[in-house]
Amino acid sequence: KFVYTGDFALHDSYTAKAAPIIPCDTLMIDSTYCLPHLHFPKRWQVLDSMQKFVRQNERSIIVFGAYVRGKTQELVKFLNVECGVAPVVSSPAAKICSAYEKCGVKLDYLAAGSEEAEEAMRSAFVAIMPHRMVDFGFGAKLSGAFERDVKTAVATGWAQVTAFPVDVSFPLSD
Repeated sequence: KFVYTGDFALHDSYTAKAAPIIPCDTLMIDSTYCLPHLHFPKRWQVLDSMQKFVRQNERSIIVFGAYVRGKTQELVKFLNVECGVAPVVSSPAAKICSAYEKCGVKLDYLAAGSEEAEEAMRSAFVAIMPHRMVDFGFGAKLSGAFERDVKTAVATGWAQVTAFPVDVSFPLSD
């Protein structure tokens, strides 16, 4: 029996149950982080650091950079549950959040451009944007436009091996 898999997690996350272990003769894993010397911090430690970052900067605009599909929805649910925050998300991410909701995953988010998002953005808020957009320059533009301090972050496994031009990088990976 041959089994092939891409990304998976052997633990429950905020939006999905742990992947089942399927007995097989051969397992092929399409792995991004397969170097034997690469070790990630414990997931709970990364999530704890993220929660502290949000709480310490609650008077600022906080912008997380994340993949639009999957990671954004995980961050939305994390922010809902652990920080009591409904983040502003990009329109493409909002469409994917809607699909998650149709599958039974309740997410509290504000779609960019909606009246609710516009209202929330009149004071300190948290946003999740495509990770390639979020850097110090983006933060500076937001700070100028909203006349408020902006903190930038990314949440990706790549933060373990790559330096990002943001205030803080969280190596969040399954």
